[in-house]
Amino acid sequence: MQVQKKSTKALPASWRIKKRYLKFQIVSENKFSQRDVNYSLIGHLLSLLGSLHFAEMHFSLVLYDPESGLGILRCSRDSLQTLKAGLVLLSHVNNIKVSVRLLKTSGTIKSLKTG
Repeated sequence: MQVQKKSTKALPASWRIKKRYLKFQIVSENKFSQRDVNYSLIGHLLSLLGSLHFAEMHFSLVLYDPESGLGILRCSRDSLQTLKAGLVLLSHVNNIKVSVRLLKTSGTIKSLKTG
């Protein structure tokens, strides 16, 4: 008796979530770790949007450099404007005042890293 293998095909491109990447900079006198920035962003966006909209956003902090304050976020294409609004309203990380600058938006990480 032979065992048939199930085919594990990837989802077609039309079914996948369209992602966008956002390059930003946190301006502050202090330096923050990637963990601190991630927790602050998640907490801020959850309180601003609620858990349902936050889950639909498919938010992720992809990269963060503590020295320069530059970072890259990933979200769904439909929620990019909401993420931008939420980032602009971020005012504190670890109870320290910060300012967030939105630098560039792209469909790939590669173009944000090079430019």
